Amino acid sequence: MNKGHLRLIAEYLPREDVQAITTLLKKNLITVTYEQLRTTIVRPKTYPQLQAKQSDGKLENKLRSYNTFIEERFYQKVFREFSSVAFEKINYFFERTGFKKKEITNALILSLFAKNPTHLLLLGDPEQGQNELLSSVSTLSPIGVIADLKEIPESHLYMKTINKKREPGCIAEAHDGILILKHLQFKSDAATHTFAKALDTGKTTFKRGKAEVHVTSNFSCIATSYPDSFHFVGKRISFLHGQLMFPQTLLQDFSLVFLLRRSPQQEFFREKNFYSLNMHTQDINDPDIEFVRKYIEYAREHTIDFAQLLKAEVADFVESLMGKKEYFIEPNKNTIKGIINLAKARAALHLRKDVTTDDLEFVFSIVKESAISF
Repeated sequence: MNKGHLRLIAEYLPREDVQAITTLLKKNLITVTYEQLRTTIVRPKTYPQLQAKQSDGKLENKLRSYNTFIEERFYQKVFREFSSVAFEKINYFFERTGFKKKEITNALILSLFAKNPTHLLLLGDPEQGQNELLSSVSTLSPIGVIADLKEIPESHLYMKTINKKREPGCIAEAHDGILILKHLQFKSDAATHTFAKALDTGKTTFKRGKAEVHVTSNFSCIATSYPDSFHFVGKRISFLHGQLMFPQTLLQDFSLVFLLRRSPQQEFFREKNFYSLNMHTQDINDPDIEFVRKYIEYAREHTIDFAQLLKAEVADFVESLMGKKEYFIEPNKNTIKGIINLAKARAALHLRKDVTTDDLEFVFSIVKESAISF
């Protein structure tokens, strides 16, 4: 019997379980193998797994329980080590797109960790890289649903027909994840109201036969939109609002709105030949993506405390933004919710239980850049 095996197993299991495994090893009923975590973003690591030498249903079920517990404890340990560099490592996935506006990529990274609905809107010319950024989000998000309103009817957001049966639509599919909505456009007030209600409450309704089906989805939405002319023109806010592909009132239902406009003095990309994660470049591989997804799922399980004193800081900050002419929309209750949610998301990203002043300052820097004509 290899005592080295037992020392490693003892790092993950309680003493009584280690004693039971010791007995099984002495009786030569089980063997110990090792699984390896193979990623380029953390050092290679291994953890023990137990296998029965002969078919025995009861023993195999017990070993499966041990193995699950060992694997969970192993990943918890690795995640704790990774938390100190998590933002830097995850940010690299977005840097591959070549997009230079860090406040927007920061917001998208935090949205992956937001437990409560946090809706972001990217307004701007289509060639400015929204698709590449959203490709990174959908690749890394454990649950990510993409809907393009130029390719599907808006009704599919609420209901789809599958095998001649009506089923919940894209919003419901994005439950506990992110709905990536391309080409946001609504021509009628009724359609806008229905979508705004879904953003606000997560509730959608559709009919199945004579019955009315009600579905609630805890989802975040990241949407993109641009005018018919492809480019926003002019400087007056009222004139810019007139170029939207949906009623202006919908802006208030998003936590943050980013207006991207290219000027001769600004470049949004470091290089013209940017990349998306879906291209599977040599230094980004599937194990890396799978590891990040697991990390996000683990981080989102934590409950984050937000001190009352910090809420007062949020209120003061939002008040300081009121009435500023350069802002595309006036800050509102959803801005406050968004700030709190993103600050909690940053704490979760680093596996902390409490939001800090540093988290707030990080989010404030994002909000200051949102809804300004870049």
